[in-house]
Amino acid sequence: MSALRDRRIKDPMTPMRRVPGYRHALQESIAMTPSISRENHSAAGTTPILVDASPAPLHVPSASSTQTSKRVEVVEGVARGSRPYAISRSRTLPDLLSGQNASKYFNIQMKDIVNRCERLAHATGAWIFFTANHSNARQEFIHYSSPKFRLEAHDAIEGITNEFDSIFDNLITTRRADGFAKQAELRQQLQEKQSQLDSRDVELQETSKVAEELLGRLKAVEAKLKAAGISE
Repeated sequence: MSALRDRRIKDPMTPMRRVPGYRHALQESIAMTPSISRENHSAAGTTPILVDASPAPLHVPSASSTQTSKRVEVVEGVARGSRPYAISRSRTLPDLLSGQNASKYFNIQMKDIVNRCERLAHATGAWIFFTANHSNARQEFIHYSSPKFRLEAHDAIEGITNEFDSIFDNLITTRRADGFAKQAELRQQLQEKQSQLDSRDVELQETSKVAEELLGRLKAVEAKLKAAGISE
């Protein structure tokens, strides 16, 4: 096990974009990944260890359970093939963050997730491809490919990466377009309200002018009546 552990490679978590030298860099990465090649397994006289990664049976409280039993919650959006796959939620979901707090939390958690992916890949020899991006991201998306996946599917990784790049670009562009549209809508509403206030100001000024004219006429009539010795 120590010999295999020494041959493990580090796979840094670095964003990747479509660049002309991508395929050459990928081939160099594959050449530097001897830990999972058939030749090295044969030379070391080792055999792959089969690990049963099946989750423990999910316990769902029956109708006769006591009131103290907690309802089991599952992670949403998980599937095995084309069918939903139940994985129990290990922690309560946090509140939604926004702005810089969301970006900071995303970057911190991504480092932990990618490290977990690497450990899982080296412990089981699994094919793993993981990618994620933040809706407010200003940099390229982050993705990780396991050594076995890079070795055996290197021709497909570039296509997968470019496809996710297009998807994330479209999502960010759409989100920004929606934001601009909402901004324009709010600006239009503000202008309409301002126009209404302006029209009310004009109406109020006209009403005040009419009231002043009526008051002047009233005072003139009162003056004439007073001069004629007529009073109320």
